[in-house]
Amino acid sequence: MRDQSGVHLVGSDPMPNGSADVAIRDLGSYGPCKFAVEWLAALVLLMLATPIMLAIAIVLKLTSPGPVHYSQIRLGRGGKPFRIWKLRTMTHRAEATTGPVWATVGDPRVTRVGRWLRDTHLDELPQLWNVLRGEMSLIGPRPERPEIAVVIARRMPEFCDRLAVRPGITGLAQVRLPPDTNLDTVRQKLTHDLHYIRTVSALLDARIAFATALHCIGAAATTLSLRVVRSSTPPGMADLPPVVAGFRMPVEIEVEAELPVMEPPLSRAA
Repeated sequence: MRDQSGVHLVGSDPMPNGSADVAIRDLGSYGPCKFAVEWLAALVLLMLATPIMLAIAIVLKLTSPGPVHYSQIRLGRGGKPFRIWKLRTMTHRAEATTGPVWATVGDPRVTRVGRWLRDTHLDELPQLWNVLRGEMSLIGPRPERPEIAVVIARRMPEFCDRLAVRPGITGLAQVRLPPDTNLDTVRQKLTHDLHYIRTVSALLDARIAFATALHCIGAAATTLSLRVVRSSTPPGMADLPPVVAGFRMPVEIEVEAELPVMEPPLSRAA
């Protein structure tokens, strides 16, 4: 897989033994408190979200062939791999012929329902289960795929330092920066992730949670408002994505777990 600057993003070697040589960040007395509060919050949110996910699953089955969800292996704290789940937003087997490619704004592979799910971020709801399993936090750096992480780490060795804490459903980088398009934007996200890890606190987590809630509400309102006036949209401009509060949440790479990588792997360094 390549980013928009042509750099390969799929490597041939996973993290050694499924882990990375990183120091786990000790959050002190805040660590157990953060885990307990986020676990309880995830439990309540999952209970509230279950009817919503069931309704979305029905809509997905009625409007698009294929499964209602997909999964990927991601790296957790200390580089431990785990399986992440999302509601499917692209057509089934969208990358069967291309292999993993970076999703783009207005990507034609995204279904109409999927575009709404991405705009409102409801496709992330299944990850509340990962929080209950202790694999993720509500707030933290977004988890990366091993194949991508190992290649980025070759160019940015400090990238592995993100593995010092549990990955999150949302984070500082997600509420402040636009989607990744190349390694330069990845570097900007990394700067925010490392700053979060160094300065994590209850106040910072509360601010990020509040900002995420405002963004999701704004995204839902913007999506609804665009649907109301969709019939009056000029020809050829109906698929332009909305911009909420001057930025958009990152567009994740969506690859079904069973699909093979079509690009040749990046050669190992001598």
